[in-house]
Amino acid sequence: PLLGAQHPFIAVFLQGRGSSALSIGRNDLAIRDLRRAVAIHEAVNGPVHAEVAASLNNLSIALTNANLLDDALAAARRALSIMEALHVPPSQTGNPHANIGMILFVQGQLAEAEIESRAAIAIFEANLGSDHPALTAPLQNLGEQYLEQQRFAEARAVLSRKIAILEESQGKDSPWLPSPLVTLARVALGEGRPREALGLLARARAISEHETLD
Repeated sequence: PLLGAQHPFIAVFLQGRGSSALSIGRNDLAIRDLRRAVAIHEAVNGPVHAEVAASLNNLSIALTNANLLDDALAAARRALSIMEALHVPPSQTGNPHANIGMILFVQGQLAEAEIESRAAIAIFEANLGSDHPALTAPLQNLGEQYLEQQRFAEARAVLSRKIAILEESQGKDSPWLPSPLVTLARVALGEGRPREALGLLARARAISEHETLD
């Protein structure tokens, strides 16, 4: 071989291919490529390196999608540990905190999930501003965590904030709006507001159908 199986260019290629597989839902291929990318980056650069953290972060998402939650949590926590050891800009640690919060929520560890989601929100607010689109993922996670615990008023507040950020940054027909609209409809049902819930669901459906037609 011209480069050899452990060449850093191979790791970069695998990292890119794994990320592409992740984006189209091929979690099996993503896990295979990203695990190999992590191993090569570790062999070449050592265990505490930015490329190791980047591959681990994407690997944690693929593992979560494949319902391999213990492995996903380990990968996400290790990615965060590496980033903190490298003293990366604080804004970059928001996504790992959000990923950890999402995994913990799926595992049913609601108290720990809330801590991580709030950490992600605080990091993004402090470094990117209170209306940055990066906030939308941890806000969604936190809203679902509150809904699960029937903390309806708190769920409504964070989901409404996510909706406002999306509308301001992407417009009132953003393809990312149906998810928080549906979750907010579930909140409205929990609060005994079926008419509001139906309106929110109708809006989510209209946006989704518009995107399908486009």
